[in-house]
Amino acid sequence: MKLTDDWLLEHAPIKRCNWQMALYAAHLATGSTLACRAIKGGTITKYLLDIARFLARFSDRDPRRESPTDHKLADCLNAVIAEVKRWELMPIRREPFTPIMWKHMDAVMTAHPDLHGPDSILAAMVDWFGSGLYGGWRLTEWGQPAGNADVTTPHLDFKGETRAFCLPDLEFRLDGNRRISQQHAYAGKADRIERIHVTFRTQKNGDNGEVRVFTRNKANTRLCFVKCVFSLFQRFVRLMGWNTTAPLGIARGATGVISSITATDIEREMRAAAAVVYDLDPVKHKYALSKWSAHSLRVGACVILHSQRFSATQIQFLLRWRSMAFMMYLRNLAFLAGQQNEAVADTATMPNFI
Repeated sequence: MKLTDDWLLEHAPIKRCNWQMALYAAHLATGSTLACRAIKGGTITKYLLDIARFLARFSDRDPRRESPTDHKLADCLNAVIAEVKRWELMPIRREPFTPIMWKHMDAVMTAHPDLHGPDSILAAMVDWFGSGLYGGWRLTEWGQPAGNADVTTPHLDFKGETRAFCLPDLEFRLDGNRRISQQHAYAGKADRIERIHVTFRTQKNGDNGEVRVFTRNKANTRLCFVKCVFSLFQRFVRLMGWNTTAPLGIARGATGVISSITATDIEREMRAAAAVVYDLDPVKHKYALSKWSAHSLRVGACVILHSQRFSATQIQFLLRWRSMAFMMYLRNLAFLAGQQNEAVADTATMPNFI
């Protein structure tokens, strides 16, 4: 809005009034409050009622409704309120790991190579978190349960084999889909690899042995699946040689000990990034930070695809869900806000809109 705009919405089209209320509701629901915390749907509804009562002094229209005879909220506004209330009903709401969090971690690692070498836990997390935004990794697919850091005793699947990814689960391809051995790949450079075939040895959905193909991201060469996976592949070979049964998710700790990455490691690094990126105090906002865990990678991958308007069927396929249960992880607010922005922009040519 501009200083010359119709602040009291006296002359604005009713559609613009509806969208303005919806934008405000989304603004509140995403934590843009004095306390920097999201508020409940019932409270947002009361805020909107107070606004309607105030604006009634200047106009006989209710900005929350599409017409004077309507008894329900406008569809765009009701969509935001319904989304907030749906989210409130989820028993365990995990926050998504986001590209901006990954960018922060990558920047820290790059800026302090003396503290975070190529085999450090942070370097390993940058690779796994980056690739996880594409693959939507489940913890069991790459990490270990808390307290299971010993690389010699990984979590086993129903066949008694290592459940997480191992060396045989990666296959490298060059330009023209030419297959290359892991030894030749290791001796070469990352930019030679055009695609990686990943075998999911044991999946929650039961599709054990499924192979998925991931290609180089030429638009974002830094946050690229091929780059991240090739980096973690090189780290593993440096630390463990050509061991085919040890889990790929490993790092060298500050004491020099090579350990598997555990759920505890993931939570610590992810929450540290969230604290910086979202300006959260580790003590005062301890509960808010607890919403980030290993599952946040999967939620983040889901939210990214949804925000880019991938269909439910596409998300289900790409992230390997058997059902539509992933819909419970989505918060439509940013997506709806984007649509609302477009809708409000479309009204710029309407009469009385400055």
